[in-house]
Amino acid sequence: MLLKHETRCRLRKLMIFMISLICLSCICLLLLFNIPLPININSSAFEVILHDIEYTEARTVTIQGRYSLNISRGNLFTGSIEISGYPELDNVQFRIPFMRGFRDMYQGIIFLPVDNNPGNDITFGLIHSNGIFRQVIITVFEPYHPEYNRLIVLNAYSHEDAYNTAFNFMTSPSTLLDSGLPILD
Repeated sequence: MLLKHETRCRLRKLMIFMISLICLSCICLLLLFNIPLPININSSAFEVILHDIEYTEARTVTIQGRYSLNISRGNLFTGSIEISGYPELDNVQFRIPFMRGFRDMYQGIIFLPVDNNPGNDITFGLIHSNGIFRQVIITVFEPYHPEYNRLIVLNAYSHEDAYNTAFNFMTSPSTLLDSGLPILD
């Protein structure tokens, strides 16, 4: 039996309303609740300094934990970050809130706990990530000489690749002329 044109239009409108309601409900759930995603990264990396073209150290970085996506409250990483050559990071559980930084990257401050007192935490550096740890750069602060902050670039194939990735990330086109930083070919 064929449905009348009016009935088909009503059913179509009802179907569109139901699909819209389901989509709206999903969006509300995303806004209200965290979506935890497991993170398990074991990667080789290179440590570079932008103002010292010759400096390079090969590192191994292990990041394990959960990255919680939350549109209304911001993203949060809970877990461990271990970098070869940095024993102070071993066996430390971090809780790092991420905020949107520049160049569509998210960044979070890495604090090292001191005496189980949050007021005495020491700032180790920043972790920069685009998306969910697809590309990661860790900035290790050099307190008295910030121009010598070390940048640990994960998934870099060579010193040149790490340096250029860090350079492109840390400089913007408007500051290239004044930076005095060389680009490696």
